[in-house]
Amino acid sequence: MFISNSVRGALLGVLAMSALAVAPAANAELKIGVVNLNQLAEGSPQYNAMKANLQKDFQARERDLVNERKELEARTEKLKKELAVMAESDRVKAERDLRDAAEVHKRKTQDYQQDLNRRMAEESQRINKVLIDEVTAYAKTQNLDLVIGDGVGVLYAKDTINITPALVSALKAKPAAAPAAAKPAEKKP
Repeated sequence: MFISNSVRGALLGVLAMSALAVAPAANAELKIGVVNLNQLAEGSPQYNAMKANLQKDFQARERDLVNERKELEARTEKLKKELAVMAESDRVKAERDLRDAAEVHKRKTQDYQQDLNRRMAEESQRINKVLIDEVTAYAKTQNLDLVIGDGVGVLYAKDTINITPALVSALKAKPAAAPAAAKPAEKKP
């Protein structure tokens, strides 16, 4: 489910305020932690190993693409210099060959970028799971009630401060109202 950052921030604020309101009633001190996930990831050996593996796995393809691009640039410059002395049929053939080679290079570059992006997304998901599991384990061992991720919202909350079930019950107790239909715009004569 997609929630905009402004709505997420508002919900986070409501949750934090609700948690603070619950804490005095329970005569317990609320322990809250904040974590910057980007900093945590960049400082983790798992993230650094992922970057090194990606670089190793894609280095040869990247090098080949750079060499192909340089070769295409050299061929283009050579063609520009020789255009004045080339026969028409040779010029047309050379331009067509160069254009075809550029299209092949463009496709290879796009394939490379798609493969790299896909792999980065897969690896990032894996690292994020490791990080969230570590945050949860740390929160439990440190007896934290709530952990908030910088810019991402709640990463961990103890069941004792989670007000979601109470809010769901309150909403179920109210009659469900159908959303109002949008009125069509009136036409001016």
